[in-house]
Amino acid sequence: GGFGRFRETGEGADKYAFRTPTLLNVEVTGPYGHAGTYDDLDAVIRHHLAPEQAIDDFFASPVTWCQQMAQFSNVSDCDVLYPEAEAETRDALAKLKADQAEGSSLLPSAELSDSDIADLVAFMAALTDPCLKDAACLGQWIPDTTTNGASGLQVNAVDGNGQPLVTN
Repeated sequence: GGFGRFRETGEGADKYAFRTPTLLNVEVTGPYGHAGTYDDLDAVIRHHLAPEQAIDDFFASPVTWCQQMAQFSNVSDCDVLYPEAEAETRDALAKLKADQAEGSSLLPSAELSDSDIADLVAFMAALTDPCLKDAACLGQWIPDTTTNGASGLQVNAVDGNGQPLVTN
């Protein structure tokens, strides 16, 4: 669960430490969070402002943890995939609290207003390449999916129904 960078470094301090992805185009790369728990950036920010409350709310839901996430919508017994989800999440929270108490956490406690959160979301949205929201612009970068490319090695992505992924 919480191995994080520890598997690479062998350093105990690297447990629950994960490589942070870039914020470029983050507006269009959801779902967000380590397990894809959040569908929007506002929710991710609010989670980090009050992680204990967010975790309590998440696991108090009348549906299992995974049924709350779109990527598991077609998996009827998704909770058996990761039976230690809550325990390991709470372990990570305990580590965060301990790190914050000793001053070694890179995630400080903060208080932000709704306006501050909206400003952060707007800032992250400003890091999105406008071409990603324009099918005509983006389409010029997507190869012809009716072939396997000049080398014959082109991989053509498909959706869950086996249909080619193309711009709309």
